[in-house]
Amino acid sequence: MSVLRLELVAGGPKMQTLESGYAAPNSPMSDNDTLRFTGPMSAHQLAASLTRYAGKPVIDATGLDGFFKIDLAFAAEGSMSSMESTAPPLSDAIKALGLKLTPTKEDIKILVIDQVNKEPTEN
Repeated sequence: MSVLRLELVAGGPKMQTLESGYAAPNSPMSDNDTLRFTGPMSAHQLAASLTRYAGKPVIDATGLDGFFKIDLAFAAEGSMSSMESTAPPLSDAIKALGLKLTPTKEDIKILVIDQVNKEPTEN
C-alpha cells in the first residue's frame, strides 16, 4: 500500500525534547484554511495524527523516543481556500521540525469485516 514515512532530515530533529507528553494530543486546531498541531507528543503520535490529513497512512520511521514540543502549522488541503492559504503545505511545513514525509510502499495490516451476524440473546 502507498504510505508516507515520517523520517529525519539530515541534521536531525529540530524539536525541543520534553519530559512528558499526552496520551492523546490536543491537536489539531483549525483557523480557517490552516491546521495547527501543538503540544507535547511523540513522533509516533504525530505520525498517527497526520494520517488523517496526509491522504495516506503516515508511518513513524524516525526512531525517536520520548516526547517533543510540536508546533506545526500547514494548509488544510482540499478546502476551498487552500489555494489562498498563507500556511505552507504539510510536506514543506514538516521540514521546520527536522522531519520529512517520504512516499513509499509498505505492507500494512488491514482488518476487513465482510459480515456481521446478530445472534439473539436472552434478557
